[in-house]
Amino acid sequence: MKKIITISLVLLIVVFKSNAQTGINTRNPDASANTEISASDKGLLIPRLSVPDITVKTPVVAAPKDGLLIYNTNNLTKKTLFHWDATANSGLGSWNAHLFFKETPKTAVIGITGSNFGALNNLDAGSSTSLNNSNGNALVIQSSGYMPHLDVGNSAGVLTVNLGSGVYTIEISFLITAPAPDLGRGSVLTSTTYYNMGYYADIIARTLSAGTTVSSARVERGVLSQANQNHRVTFITTFTLPDDVNNPVSRLTVALGRRLGSSHNDLVYIIPSGSYYKLTKLK
Repeated sequence: MKKIITISLVLLIVVFKSNAQTGINTRNPDASANTEISASDKGLLIPRLSVPDITVKTPVVAAPKDGLLIYNTNNLTKKTLFHWDATANSGLGSWNAHLFFKETPKTAVIGITGSNFGALNNLDAGSSTSLNNSNGNALVIQSSGYMPHLDVGNSAGVLTVNLGSGVYTIEISFLITAPAPDLGRGSVLTSTTYYNMGYYADIIARTLSAGTTVSSARVERGVLSQANQNHRVTFITTFTLPDDVNNPVSRLTVALGRRLGSSHNDLVYIIPSGSYYKLTKLK
């Protein structure tokens, strides 16, 4: 009888141990896992729900357990994985989106090819020259940053950058050289051989399909430089391109302008080999 009881206890323990873990498509789930799913050509599809408002539990009927995981199919509140955070929203709870790749900061670098690009020839303050391909210049993607819809080209000769929706910071850095201005087009600062090189950049984004302006920024910068000496001027701004299903791509153009107060008001050259655009997608 004692042996029978001992054997029964051992079998009972084995049953409990075997039921403590679950294996799907495997008889040997990992010791660290409560449940292990094994597959070579399939994934795990969790419940797909449409969340219209992340601050309420809908469409879940019962009170969500902290950490409840779903995939949200609603474009307005973001299509991605969400979990229920019971402590958010002043303790009322809220759906919390998981970070996904297209929202992680990415950086793209775009270079310029071709010969030195002449700009602002005989132009006064307030006038500008759009970057164009008149001297064989072109934009080239040196690093894409895996940005959706990123592309470069030209529209009627103007150099362009195509981008998808999101929030971006752009850094435009030009290496510039300026010949001595023609008579009456500039003067050096008192008791120096330096000019006040005043610039601005107009950075404009329009929808690719309709040509509607969705973002426009003017950034001003100044630098002191002698004639025929290279100088660098960098423009930085942040802009938002709307998430519009009818206009998913926007086209960016850049113009170099002459700022009020510049003491050099004649031709300058952008040196392509030392110039670049740097785009960072913030979200």
